[in-house]
Amino acid sequence: AISHWKQALALDPNQYIWRRRLQQYGPRLDKPYAFYDWIDAARSELLARGETPLPLKVEPSGAEIAKPIKDGNFEVTPASMPDPDGRVQRAAPGLMEWRHVTVSHTQRERRSIRVHMQWQPAANSSVEWNNEAEPLTLWLEAAPGWKVQPAFIQVPGPPMAHDREVRSLEFECQASEDAAALEIRGVALFSICESSGGPCLYRRLDWVLSHADLFPQQAPPLLP
Repeated sequence: AISHWKQALALDPNQYIWRRRLQQYGPRLDKPYAFYDWIDAARSELLARGETPLPLKVEPSGAEIAKPIKDGNFEVTPASMPDPDGRVQRAAPGLMEWRHVTVSHTQRERRSIRVHMQWQPAANSSVEWNNEAEPLTLWLEAAPGWKVQPAFIQVPGPPMAHDREVRSLEFECQASEDAAALEIRGVALFSICESSGGPCLYRRLDWVLSHADLFPQQAPPLLP
């Protein structure tokens, strides 16, 4: 969807609806407003009138409710590497799958981005999340000249002891004027069980998102 919206906006940059769809999931620096903050306001108004708001099957989150920021206000909270000595055993291949999509600033494509990631036990495995232990934890480090926020992320699981559901997370990167090509190196720590009722493990997976991964050439360059 992001690729198609980019192509549509490049063909007609005056079509603000397509720009808004990208901004809805893009970096805060590109947001004209928080897109779904009106939902909480509407609920409060309904309750004040003595009415009961209808529940949503999926609550807006992340980029959908993030508030815009101005240039220069990209604050970064320092985060320590959770396994600095590399003592946690590396995950064997085929245990975990992860994927991402990049949503860039609609006018400064390679200077400000929001990355959406999903992590999940491998589809062809019997691996399950172990929700009775530490949650999925990610630590991020960006290339020189880039800031990443947040640099430390934890994604709690559901209340059941084990599951195989997707864990979703988001982070943003912003470049200085003299920034090098963006590369993000990360460490993921997670608790899993090899199968239902099987042995449970705590594992580490080191991963990299290269400049080519973050800026795939699937759509034409955006117009300035």
